[in-house]
Amino acid sequence: MKLGRFTRGVLTPDCMILGAQKAGTSSLYFYLIQHPQVEKPDTKELHFFDRKEVAPIKDYHAHFPKGVFKNKISLEATPRYLYYPGVAERLYRYNRRLKFIVLLRDPVKRAYSAWNMYRQLSADTQIVANSKKLYESDSRERGYPTFYQGEFPVFQDVVAMELNAKLN
Repeated sequence: MKLGRFTRGVLTPDCMILGAQKAGTSSLYFYLIQHPQVEKPDTKELHFFDRKEVAPIKDYHAHFPKGVFKNKISLEATPRYLYYPGVAERLYRYNRRLKFIVLLRDPVKRAYSAWNMYRQLSADTQIVANSKKLYESDSRERGYPTFYQGEFPVFQDVVAMELNAKLN
């Protein structure tokens, strides 16, 4: 891999980490950025390519290191780029040579881990309110419907709801 792709003095990403929720993308990202030859943006998940509105590319580049870097690569990690509508095409138009690290996980263990996370998050009213606001501004957002009013359903009931939604 050719190291250090520059755009107007900014070390733009050579590689991205994508993956399923609860598949270890955060752990891998934090392990990799400890390496002295790896540079990172100012935020782990930039969500630039999965936004409803298209922002200028300079807004994306503003998150990456500026200056002269020798023998370094830049890395971004936004896991949902893996499945979000339209992202693959936008990434290809951005950089055809971009490399990807994709993390997947046993689907049942991943689903249980996600259920447990949402169960814990649903107790935080601020998180639920922020998720609802995001959902109302962009119908592609799926986070808010996973929060429940009242008692949080057991794992088996959530699986049954998901299967019914997919089959119908």
